[in-house]
Amino acid sequence: MSRSRELVEIATAYDSGGAFGMRNRVINGDMRIDQRNNGSTVSADLAFPVDRFKIYRNGGAATCTAQRSTTAPTGFSYSLVYTVGTGAAPGAGDYSGIAHPVEGLNCADLNWGTANAKTLTLSFWVRASVTGTYGVGVKNAANNRSRIFSYTIDQANTWEFKSIEIPGDTSGTWAVDTTLGMNLTWDLGVGTTFSAAAGSWQAGNYYGLTSGTKLATTAGATFYLSGVQLEVGIAATAFQYRPIGLETAMCQRYFEKGNVPVLYLPASGGGYWTVLMVPIWFKATKRNTSYTMSYASLQVYVSGTPTSYGGASSTVNTAVEQCSLYLSTTVTNNGGTAAGTWTCESEL
Repeated sequence: MSRSRELVEIATAYDSGGAFGMRNRVINGDMRIDQRNNGSTVSADLAFPVDRFKIYRNGGAATCTAQRSTTAPTGFSYSLVYTVGTGAAPGAGDYSGIAHPVEGLNCADLNWGTANAKTLTLSFWVRASVTGTYGVGVKNAANNRSRIFSYTIDQANTWEFKSIEIPGDTSGTWAVDTTLGMNLTWDLGVGTTFSAAAGSWQAGNYYGLTSGTKLATTAGATFYLSGVQLEVGIAATAFQYRPIGLETAMCQRYFEKGNVPVLYLPASGGGYWTVLMVPIWFKATKRNTSYTMSYASLQVYVSGTPTSYGGASSTVNTAVEQCSLYLSTTVTNNGGTAAGTWTCESEL
C-alpha cells in the first residue's frame, strides 16, 4: 500500500469516528457549549440557551424558560431543556419552539433547489413530559420553502432516539453563502397560521405540525433535546463528536466573548492622550463583518487608578478576524491602560 493511500485511509477512519470533517452539519448538537449563560436560564424570544440553538416564542404560548441541562442520554453530558411556564394553547399566529440555523456555506454541497438535491437524515435524542405526535421542520431563509415531519414521544420523561429522512428540495432558493442556508425547527406550540401537514414540500412559511402535540399548552411541561445530527444519506450514523477546541471555534464564528486586553500607553512628553485605541483579536474568524460589538465594565486606568468609563465607544478597522475599541477619553502623561469585557454577535 502506498504511503499516500495509507494516510487517506487513516484520515477516513478518524473522520468516520467524528474526529474531523463536517459530517454533522449541526454545530454544538450535544449542547456542550454555552458561552453566554453557562447554564443560566433565558426566556426572551430568539435567545440562545446554548450556542447555535435558540428559542422562539410569541403570544399565548410565550411563557417559557430554556437552559443547558446535565440531564442527558447515555453517551452525552448535556442537553437543552425547554420548560413551559403557565401554559396556554397557541392562537393562530402564536409560536413556541426551538430552532437551529445552518449557514449556507455548511450546506452548499447539498444542491437544494436543483434536480440533484441530496437527501438528508436528521437524528436526535428527545425526552418530554407529554407524550404524543410532535413536529420538526426545515425551511429556507426566504420562508417560502418548508417541510414538516412528525415523530412520536412514546413514553413520558424517557430518552428516545428519533431519525427522520429529509428528501432534498428540488425547488426554491437555498442560500450557499455566509447567510442563512436553512433553519431546523422543533414545534412546541406553533399555531395554525404557521402549521402544515407532514409529508411534502410547501411553498410557504411553516414550522409547526397541523394537529400535532403542543407542549406549550401544558403548564410546567418539559422538553429535552440532545445529540442533534444532520447528515447526508438515508440513515442516521453515530453522532459525530468533534474535539472541544474545534467545536468551540465553530461556535465562536457566530458568538464570542472576552476581556478587553490591557494596553499601556507611555507618557506623552508632558501632554496627554485623548484617545485609547485598543486592538481586539478574535479567537475565531467571524461569519462576516456585520457583527455587533458590545462592551461592559469599561475602565480607564490613569496612574494605576481605575476609573469607570461611561462615554461612547465604537469599533474601527472592523474585519472578520479583529476589530479595535475606540475610547475618546483623556489620559494624563503618566500613561494609562484600559480594561473591561466585550461580546461579538455574528449570528444568523
